[in-house]
Amino acid sequence: EQRPEIWVCVAGRNIPFRKGASEHAETAGKECKVGDKVNAVLDGEWLRVLHVASHLDAAQALGHRSSHGITKMTVEETGTYLPYGVNGKKLFKSYKLYMFEESAKTENDPPACTTKEDGKCSMM
Repeated sequence: EQRPEIWVCVAGRNIPFRKGASEHAETAGKECKVGDKVNAVLDGEWLRVLHVASHLDAAQALGHRSSHGITKMTVEETGTYLPYGVNGKKLFKSYKLYMFEESAKTENDPPACTTKEDGKCSMM
């Protein structure tokens, strides 16, 4: 079984959730907005949306000095799907890739400063 990942909507529009992995499936009555993050598993050309929650495992917490490793993760099916792409264009990116690309953008941008007569940079 695949582990759920966080996916970011990068489409140019809101994407409706579907009740099945098909364009012909009924919509679920809600939309994923541009920039929204969803927990899902890539299943072919569809993202199978999951509800992921973590909580403290009280039984394991007894006797531990730190809370490291005593949280439990639960994964539940939501019964909804989102299309991964349309006509060869990706509508979602994994959060890791999205953050990598965002950090690369800021690293390549010139600093927002102006040089003073003394050669020092003054932030704008």
